[in-house]
Amino acid sequence: MFKARVEEYMRLAALPGHEAEAQAVKDRMPCIVPAGVCSGGHAVKNLVRHSGLLQIDMDHTGARTAEVCGLLRQLPYVVVAHMSFSHNGVRAFALVAAGDVERNYERLYAAVGEAVSRHAGHDYDSKCKILTQPSFYSWDADAYYNPGAETFRMQWEEEMTGPEGGVAEREIAGNGNAGNRSSGTGRRTSETKTGATAGTGTDTAGTDTTGVANAGTGTNADTTDAGTAAASASVSASAPNTVSNTVSNTTSNTASNSATPSTPDAAPGFLAQFLNDFEHRNPFRRGERNYLALKLGRVARSKGFSKEELEEITRIFTRRYSATDFTAEDIRQRINAGYQFIESLPQKTEEHNRVQNRGQVLYDPSEPPDEALEDADLLEKNNELRASSPYIPDSVYDGLPALLKECVKYSGDLRERDIVLLGCLSCCGALFPHVSFFYKNALYSPHFYLALIAAAGAGKGVLAFIISLLDATQEHYDDERRQQKKAFEKAQAEWDNELHQAQREHRSPDTDKKPEEPKGKYLKTSATTSKSRLLEQLATNGELGCHMASTEINTLISSLTQDYGKYEDILCKAAHHEEISQSYKADGDPIVVPHPHLALAISGTQEQFINFFHSHENGLYSRFLIYTRQLSLHWETCSPGEGRVDLRAHFRALGQKLFDMHKLLLDSPTLVTFTPEQWERHTQQFSLWLKSALVEGREYPSSIVFRHGLLAMRLASILTIFRKWDDYRYAKEYACTDADFNAAMQIVATILEHSLLLGTTLPDTGRQPVLMRHFHQFDQILADLPRSFSYSDFTFAAQNLGISLSTAKRILKKGLEQELIVKQGDKYRKRNKRRGK
Repeated sequence: MFKARVEEYMRLAALPGHEAEAQAVKDRMPCIVPAGVCSGGHAVKNLVRHSGLLQIDMDHTGARTAEVCGLLRQLPYVVVAHMSFSHNGVRAFALVAAGDVERNYERLYAAVGEAVSRHAGHDYDSKCKILTQPSFYSWDADAYYNPGAETFRMQWEEEMTGPEGGVAEREIAGNGNAGNRSSGTGRRTSETKTGATAGTGTDTAGTDTTGVANAGTGTNADTTDAGTAAASASVSASAPNTVSNTVSNTTSNTASNSATPSTPDAAPGFLAQFLNDFEHRNPFRRGERNYLALKLGRVARSKGFSKEELEEITRIFTRRYSATDFTAEDIRQRINAGYQFIESLPQKTEEHNRVQNRGQVLYDPSEPPDEALEDADLLEKNNELRASSPYIPDSVYDGLPALLKECVKYSGDLRERDIVLLGCLSCCGALFPHVSFFYKNALYSPHFYLALIAAAGAGKGVLAFIISLLDATQEHYDDERRQQKKAFEKAQAEWDNELHQAQREHRSPDTDKKPEEPKGKYLKTSATTSKSRLLEQLATNGELGCHMASTEINTLISSLTQDYGKYEDILCKAAHHEEISQSYKADGDPIVVPHPHLALAISGTQEQFINFFHSHENGLYSRFLIYTRQLSLHWETCSPGEGRVDLRAHFRALGQKLFDMHKLLLDSPTLVTFTPEQWERHTQQFSLWLKSALVEGREYPSSIVFRHGLLAMRLASILTIFRKWDDYRYAKEYACTDADFNAAMQIVATILEHSLLLGTTLPDTGRQPVLMRHFHQFDQILADLPRSFSYSDFTFAAQNLGISLSTAKRILKKGLEQELIVKQGDKYRKRNKRRGK
């Protein structure tokens, strides 16, 4: 029964557009609480008896699912390991001591999770840390059950004394029995492979029972396929005491197993002491945890800690403070960002006072190396950096088209004026259809991406008013869609009559009368959309394109993290009009968008910004026009004034004028051109900016500069369309004026500084980079040798190229086997590649 449900879920999940049906299959599965027996619901307060089990989930294991399951079986404290319901993850139940659960469950959960993750080489899901987290039934033919598991040994701080007599934190608390199945300190655990995974707890109906379904028997009463049906956590009314008996048998070994200390995993005492001192000076507060993690990374780098030592510090800090909404990955990103920021600063002439004796503390608390940076409030410092970011020059506003001047008319300050202008340009880029220009031998449209980043309450919410510029045009397409729907319904009724008439007359119906359901155009597309839906809208709109806006980046993040979302690749491709396609059986014909056109405007806080972009690796950040603003430190009057201007009505009225331009451009495609002198200035200016970026020594600034070259011409083309409207509206080709080109370049010069500033808060890559090496090592070695050479000549040449002796021996042996060289006595001779001699 459960096997059929799992297979049905996997079938539906693989079909685009069937996510809801797949989720419905999963939701109908029974589930239990592995933590134990609950009464009156599965909230933590309803737990009446703990089972001794702790649940660890590992999601998105992909092709490594079976491997991860196998690795978890090696851990002596793992009672159960099996594939999750989706078969794209692994679930494990670890045996833990009741005293550890009562003392600090969150710390215990983090310790077990880190130990399991490190052994399996895959991150655990830190969001499942709730004590009474429910667990869905599953099916796994190779589910693992170990009734003789050992109790996980959790070491608390006061139980460990460091080299200096202080508290020594552990890299992973209680990991002494991780991966050691016969350490000599406890009995060797027995292993049982079962077709049914073990489980304990209570089902969602509140049944007060616990049990292990067919543990070690490979049978299931609900299926005829013996040995293959498995429940992720089965409730057995007929064996309510099975788990309690199992727990009592296994926990009896706790004392003997925990008596042996696990010193190899203890973190060095000076690292724990450093973190304790840091916490003493910087108390943890929930609202400042991101700042605290960033500051920890900066201070660690200022103290001269290596990246290996930083990893130890990060693990200790993670175990102390990780939470559902502050995961281990979040902590690692912020600590690394702070560390990299200090690392990117110019090096001082004098080294920090770093003692040579590793047994001493590696920093001087009384005189830190960068006291001003350490003691400064990081949030205030960031705000100062935002405040020092440049503004768009007044000269740009003096020369703006009349409609754009009306847009910025009611701006409250200079930052808001810049935000309003950029938001309006984003809307205009989407409202000007069939506008194009040549850039590096390819045609581009004015559509571009905009991201406004600032602290909460800083004033970025004005974007909500600006997008009202799109309303008039969207209403036009709404009316058009309603008319098309009415016409379709009328034609459908006629087609139905034709079918009935043909049936009465015993003839084939006239298929020419069968109507095709129209696909409506949506200029404004929601950020909460599926990948298939977005692709369909881009295909339907064609050259018209779409505009996606969200005043909260979290809305976009939520969509991108769902199974039906994940359209980050579409965002990357659409920015450069690269072809997007999708071909699934459920869709019928393949969906192809040859030249997608998409404009995007989003705003959010720094934390949302980091969660959205993650790193510079995938190139999404460099495709955005970024603008930030500081938090105002004084109260601004909220009085509407004598004019009582409603900004929504103001922008809607201006949107009506833009709709008039939109209608004309639908019938008047326009090619924007630039003069050779403008292209020359563009080349010179961006060459200077590129050199300025490259001198900083990091890769990401160069990608920002490269892509802002295209952004500059997009802005210039938007300004040019306003000139065409005022001059000759039906011109099929219109040249950009020097004034508009200069304005676009000045805007980009400002934006570039904002983008480079915020770019420093993102890591270069989400993963540690891997060093590449020359592939053709054999040819590289031979190139430095004469035609005839000895063994020592070969190994010496290899070592001069940085190749190890063992590698050189292996390459030489392979060369002989493949007859690329010939051995003559105690010498070797190169073969003539052309003649093979």
